[in-house]
Amino acid sequence: MLKPSLLLSHGFANSSAEWAECQALLGPVAETVLLGAHTVTEHAAWADRFRTSTWQDWGQPVVDRYTVLAQSHPVSLGLISTSASLMLMALASGQLQPLPHHIVLVDPFIEAQHRWRLRTVGLWGPLIRTVDWTAGKQPEEYQHTYKTVPYEALKQLHKLRQVCSRIQTLPVVPMTVFVSRQDPVVNPDSTQRFFRRYPWAQVHVLDSQLHAMVRLKGRKNVMDRDYQNQSKILATLRRCVSGAI
Repeated sequence: MLKPSLLLSHGFANSSAEWAECQALLGPVAETVLLGAHTVTEHAAWADRFRTSTWQDWGQPVVDRYTVLAQSHPVSLGLISTSASLMLMALASGQLQPLPHHIVLVDPFIEAQHRWRLRTVGLWGPLIRTVDWTAGKQPEEYQHTYKTVPYEALKQLHKLRQVCSRIQTLPVVPMTVFVSRQDPVVNPDSTQRFFRRYPWAQVHVLDSQLHAMVRLKGRKNVMDRDYQNQSKILATLRRCVSGAI
């Protein structure tokens, strides 16, 4: 049986649907792993687990699956937003052994666009308990994202951002980083500054107004250039699994 040589994982409060369009084209060489405490089934149960989990819990399923696969053959990673910051932390702390063949990061979460919202969540979060996550989303997207998230999870997201942005050294692992020029969620300038210190990371700034550029179905204001961007990311993932990079 063919074992996956590419592991994919998604962003905060999302699901495997973020990679679904690419996964369908990549076939069995790729496998999508849900972050810990995330589920695509019942929202109430998911919210309860998400409320009590830590950012370390979120990344553990990806680390565990990677560890199993990487013992027998080279494995690459495809990561979006929060899963990118989680695996950067795992890489910096030596949890990913042996080292990945290649890492593809899409809009990695290094710094939020609206920093104050996360930095002050400990003040306003307890007043509302859950945060509406539907802003800017289409109803078609609700099946694979969550309408509300507990404020405790946002506190963990802020902690993750703090520790990830302070990473000083990373092992030499080839990386391809795709950054949306007008990302509404994460700050593209902070992302570029972070990776500038690592000469083995190739950063591509793409003409896009979307966060998580690989997921296009059901989103509003999708343009031809977005499909072109998706194709560029898919082509890089294919080169990973073929050994071309």
